[in-house]
Amino acid sequence: MAASKVLLEARIAGLKDDLTQSQDKLQQGLAVRQGLERRLRDAQKMEVVGRMAAGIAKEFGELFSGIGKQTGVTLAILPPNDPMRAAADEISKTGEKAATLTAQLIALNLEDGQVHQILSVKTVLSDLRSAISSLLPGSIDFAIHHDESPIYAEVDREGLEKVLFQLVANARDAMPGGG
Repeated sequence: MAASKVLLEARIAGLKDDLTQSQDKLQQGLAVRQGLERRLRDAQKMEVVGRMAAGIAKEFGELFSGIGKQTGVTLAILPPNDPMRAAADEISKTGEKAATLTAQLIALNLEDGQVHQILSVKTVLSDLRSAISSLLPGSIDFAIHHDESPIYAEVDREGLEKVLFQLVANARDAMPGGG
């Protein structure tokens, strides 16, 4: 009987050790879970902040786009020796820098919710022809040359338009004497 009591006590002691180890592992698992939950909450907060920043940046982008278009029209009308030309040119360059920074802010938003569509690049260029022309002074000739074959791209139309306007603005700035 003494031997079975010793065996039983040894078995109980083993079970207690197993239970203690299981409780330790459970505590560690709970600590890991709490850390993961905290990280998830932080990530969700950052997502909300990112979406808000992207929304604000998008609004600023639209404002800067309007400033850029109107400044381009003003530059196209002003004669080369007009004293207001330098100020209008400076406004245009500053607006372009602001638009670039705004585009970078928008790019920070990881899940931007943009709707990508399959678009005809030719159609987008045709739709933007007059707006692009208004950004260029009379000293710059504007023409679109493309292949006759269809050109399609799966893109966000607004993003494509921004890229095209930025290309035109860069080209305009690269040709201050016209071209």
